[in-house]
Amino acid sequence: MSKFKVTDEFRAPQGVYKVRFGGFTTREDDGTPVAKATDFGLRVYANFVICQGDLEGEEIPCGMDLDEGLPSWCFLFSGVMPQSTELSEIEDQMKTEKVLPGRVNDSGWAQGVFVPKGTYLARFVRFAKRDENTGKPVIVMKEFNNELRPMVYWQFEIAAGDLTGVRVPGSCRYAIRSRGGDELELPSRSSMYNWFLACGVDFDSLPDFADPDNVLPEMEELMQKLGVVLSVQVGDNGWVSGGQSAISPAPAGVTVVKNEPPAKKKQVKPEDQAKPEAKESGNGLQSLLNLIGAKAKEFGYGEGVAGGQLTQEGKKFASDYVAPACAERGIPRAFGKMSVDQMRELAEYLQTLKTEEEEF
Repeated sequence: MSKFKVTDEFRAPQGVYKVRFGGFTTREDDGTPVAKATDFGLRVYANFVICQGDLEGEEIPCGMDLDEGLPSWCFLFSGVMPQSTELSEIEDQMKTEKVLPGRVNDSGWAQGVFVPKGTYLARFVRFAKRDENTGKPVIVMKEFNNELRPMVYWQFEIAAGDLTGVRVPGSCRYAIRSRGGDELELPSRSSMYNWFLACGVDFDSLPDFADPDNVLPEMEELMQKLGVVLSVQVGDNGWVSGGQSAISPAPAGVTVVKNEPPAKKKQVKPEDQAKPEAKESGNGLQSLLNLIGAKAKEFGYGEGVAGGQLTQEGKKFASDYVAPACAERGIPRAFGKMSVDQMRELAEYLQTLKTEEEEF
């Protein structure tokens, strides 16, 4: 008769804990950390170590989506934006003794660490929730006290100080109502109105909206172009909080200076020169993002990659050139859902792109 030994796998209860970075857990046979293709796209897995109370020393698993490079919160552990695409080098940078607040969901998985409470200088980056097919920002219906409310999820990026480049989430109610035809109404006491206003929106000269029921795509593009420096209040939970007054234009005379270290030259090992595709599964995505960034700069869009992630200029280039190429070739628009072969095919296409000057 067979016997089984039943063991209990530790899962931290839902909540917020003080944690430090323990290391990546998906690795090659030689111990090198590597990304893994999953149903959710390309991911790398890691552990956080609890640094408080009765659970001190216990580990919490965390999955990081690499669709646009490593999440910016990784920078909170190291104090510098990753200048290398090698996961092993990034791991070494993140393995500090720094303790940060980390959020754990009801399944016992960490959802990342978040920016400590305070007021920061930041810029609007994008609306966070997107349509899977079009990539455009969407309104999300969220239940509050048995009532469904239309919500908008924002992303801001800290623009000065030690946390430059780290993104902070925020949300507010979608308060725009249609009054028939092209006429829209937005209450002046709503958070949405005041956040738009803080981001520099001039309500007397708005663009035409393709869909009056969802003005987010046009408003996103407008606010990205304006690039207003904001004073952003971050609450205990790491989210922009405070209602109407949560964000406001930065005080007059404030100068934003980016605190970015010089780019670190990537060291190429002799064995990697002999086997250029040895680690392609882990670094193929980052190589593709770097190529898109380089092409964005070549085509006059500006710096396309910063801290291992596409900038707004890089995303604009990707929208104009990469997205149509994906559609023609039947390649998923989401980078994390591409196979290694699809990444290679897309990279080969991008290498053939030339500006009009180069063609002549």
